[in-house]
Amino acid sequence: MATVPKPPNFKVPPPVPKGPPRGGGKDTGKEEKEKNDKTKPAKKETEEREDRRERAIVELIETETTYCRLLDKLVKHYVIPLRDYKLLNEEQHKALFPQLEVIKQLSDTFLQDLTERRKSWDPNKSILSDLIEQFVPYFRMYQQLSKKKKKELE
Repeated sequence: MATVPKPPNFKVPPPVPKGPPRGGGKDTGKEEKEKNDKTKPAKKETEEREDRRERAIVELIETETTYCRLLDKLVKHYVIPLRDYKLLNEEQHKALFPQLEVIKQLSDTFLQDLTERRKSWDPNKSILSDLIEQFVPYFRMYQQLSKKKKKELE
């Protein structure tokens, strides 16, 4: 391996000191700038996280609102009239609309609780897990409904 000759009058530069300046030297602001540059990504990540959480709560409320509105139409235009006018016997009615009015009440309550939580929503501190945990046992009705419908289709 050949060595590369050094050009004439070549001097090796002194090593750059690491860490804060010694001896009470003047702070050029470089360290502060580097510190701010490191916190910028953290601030950006925090803002993105807040934005995602904000979009999530808004989307959840919008989706639940639409679902409740559609359930309301279903109950108002089909479930109640078919029951009240005795166009279906009780067994047929229960088979066609099992627990639908209960599900509608549950969904209305869930939407109301979500909307209340939204009024005091802080994207950094607020949570929804307690609300969801509170309603999970009731959401199991959907499993029963789904299983029943699947059996009927077989």
